[in-house]
Amino acid sequence: MVRVVRHIILITFIIITITSCATTNLTSVWKDDSFTGKADKIFIIGASQKPGVRRIFEREFVNQLKSRGINAVASDKYIPGDKMLDKDVIVSKIRELDVNIVLVTRLLEKKNIARQIPGYYSTWDRYYQESFTSSCPRGFHCEDIAALETNLYDVKSEKLIWSAITETNVESGTYDVIKDFIESIIKGLTKDNILHKS
Repeated sequence: MVRVVRHIILITFIIITITSCATTNLTSVWKDDSFTGKADKIFIIGASQKPGVRRIFEREFVNQLKSRGINAVASDKYIPGDKMLDKDVIVSKIRELDVNIVLVTRLLEKKNIARQIPGYYSTWDRYYQESFTSSCPRGFHCEDIAALETNLYDVKSEKLIWSAITETNVESGTYDVIKDFIESIIKGLTKDNILHKS
């Protein structure tokens, strides 16, 4: 009976841990305090070599910004994948679209983090034996984390005005991960007064 209760408590702890963790955390943010403008029209660039991910990311960003009354355009509608490194093409399109801010997000690294569940191993030998069985043995909750960098640039001065490093749990579906990530970035931009508050 004690063992059953212990397992119920353990399962409950795991469920609470998994469901209560935010998918995206801003780990560091920098802002140019001399920038006093507003992001009136934003050109969104998702620096991904996967066209599908880039499309979903950019268009979801545009949708979330527009729902807050902020004008934005997805770069994939205007810049094909094979022109993503052609600065002249991108600059020409930015001028044509009359945007004043460019937002670029890129992947820095992916990593797997194992967090031990307190009290799982009651004896040292059980812990020792399972240490050799898996990269994520029982008694641990393993998460795939993507570290992303998001930078905003003022088109007129070409200067960096805001930058954030985020850690995003990528265990759920692509769309859910992207949606939560964008919501976190928008909250950060609103807090730092880069975006108009809706």
